Amino acid sequence: MKFIKDPLFHFFFAAFIFYAIFSIFERNKQPNAEIIILESEIEHLRSFWIQKYDKEPTISEFEALVKKLTLDKKIFKEALLRNLHLNDEEIFRLLVKKAKSDFKKIDFKMRIDKKTLKEYYKK
Repeated sequence: MKFIKDPLFHFFFAAFIFYAIFSIFERNKQPNAEIIILESEIEHLRSFWIQKYDKEPTISEFEALVKKLTLDKKIFKEALLRNLHLNDEEIFRLLVKKAKSDFKKIDFKMRIDKKTLKEYYKK
């Protein structure tokens, strides 16, 4: 029972408690490791294959496509967890380009003139 009075024991005990608490909180922070593949993505893969090879993919070819998509999604999720997207000029430019493209699509679909805006704000 002498070791209980030892400061080194207190140090290791406190370190163990901190480690246990932080590991519990970190486990709760981990995002869902589930990879979701939408039906539209599968249909896109199939249509891409048909466009490229001018034939329907066989079952083994299609399974390989889905397996590659799953692996790509896992890698993408891991890259986000490691914050590899932060402070990257190329990713910044690609996201801005994608956002501008999306905004143009929205603007094209929803033409709003000044008269409509004034009526909206009067309500």
